[in-house]
Amino acid sequence: MFVTKNQFYIFIACIAIGGLFGVLFSLSKVFKKIPIKTVGIITDVFSFVLTGVGFVFLSSVLDFPSLRFYMILGVIAGIFLYMRSFDIMLAKICKKAYNIIKRNKRIKTK
Repeated sequence: MFVTKNQFYIFIACIAIGGLFGVLFSLSKVFKKIPIKTVGIITDVFSFVLTGVGFVFLSSVLDFPSLRFYMILGVIAGIFLYMRSFDIMLAKICKKAYNIIKRNKRIKTK
């Protein structure tokens, strides 16, 4: 199989698009904290549908060729990379900020 330079750039763009959709999956985690099980299922389905529609839209805007298997792998890899790196860092930063705000609020009330 002959790989062109253009395919490599499209694959990198698909990884970036997957990273953007990883943010969407992170936001859907907030709704999974609700104790009703169907809310979690609905947010998962909504996230997957929105990811599919968003990918089709961005691929038409960015003028990608017809859908290829490496494009889907790129999006999945981008989501996976986001979840394994930036999501963890963002969660730690938010937790630290929450603890600082909570500590400062406790000090001011005493």
